[in-house]
Amino acid sequence: MLALMLAAPALEAVCRDIPLELTVISNNKVPFDNAIAQIGVPTRYVDWSTDAVFEALKDADVCLLPFGIDAFSATKSANRAVLALEHGVPVVTTRLPSMEPLKGAVAFDDWEAGLRRFLGPLGATERTAATAAARPILAETYSSKAIGKAWATLIGNATTRPRPGYVETPFAGEIAVLLEAPESFELLLPLIDELRHRRDVLLRVLVTPHALAASTRAMIERRIVPYALEAKNILAGDDRILRSLDCLLTAGGYRRDPEGFAAFVTRIAEARGVRTFALEPGVDGSGVTARSLSSTNGSATVLSAQTARGLIEELFDDPAQTGTSTRPPANPVCGSDGNVLDGQEMPLAN
Repeated sequence: MLALMLAAPALEAVCRDIPLELTVISNNKVPFDNAIAQIGVPTRYVDWSTDAVFEALKDADVCLLPFGIDAFSATKSANRAVLALEHGVPVVTTRLPSMEPLKGAVAFDDWEAGLRRFLGPLGATERTAATAAARPILAETYSSKAIGKAWATLIGNATTRPRPGYVETPFAGEIAVLLEAPESFELLLPLIDELRHRRDVLLRVLVTPHALAASTRAMIERRIVPYALEAKNILAGDDRILRSLDCLLTAGGYRRDPEGFAAFVTRIAEARGVRTFALEPGVDGSGVTARSLSSTNGSATVLSAQTARGLIEELFDDPAQTGTSTRPPANPVCGSDGNVLDGQEMPLAN
């Protein structure tokens, strides 16, 4: 659901000219209330059910399907886009590999242009044209006959080949920034701004339940899809979101509340061998200091710089701090036995 934040600026811009309402059908109202409802357009939440989906499609003028660029999203099917098109609703979506067969029938990636195309003065004509273009594609690729042939081919050519679509881990690895208290944003957002422009880093922004609502606008402005941590999962010891990380940066909430949620996340990361740093303002009130929370020789590593860029450069200048993972470069989300997880895999959003 939080991938809708990618389209938030487009929704707000279009709504200023063309009145619209965003209907979200889901089974988790918490991220809707904390994040999506903050988008500056009329929004409505509907509890997911098959009947609710079909009823909503009857009234919809366009189906909006943004996805993050990550392992979870890269393997998503086109089923929701196909369902919408079969019900005469045009689609604006991310250009995933699974969506390529729908080229020419859907609008890719440019959220504002796609919404204006289907909702503007010529919207009725464009919607009719898009769904007409989809019909032969649906018949050839997504009909019961076509799907049956695809299954037969897959079963007849079973292979142990890894599933495609996983994100390559960059040279410097996966770096996560944990947003857990609004008062720490001033310290952490500049680091996020530096990391999101580095090509050698796969950035993860982890957001605690307490910080989700407060960070929504900042994430929308940065075109970042955060991963919203769920307290019940983390407190139960669920470490899947942390397994692939090489480094975790936090604002040191563990000191303010050693038994709190952020401290729990930090301890899980340390137990997983993730390089973990707690950030705080420099001793003279300027700059930033990062203190490692784990060490091999009993002493903490301390990094200091006057700017966020300086701190990131200092962190990456020391090869011992990052890039230490022994994981293979193509990084599936794996269980402890090395096998790919089941349908409960955790989405890792950029």
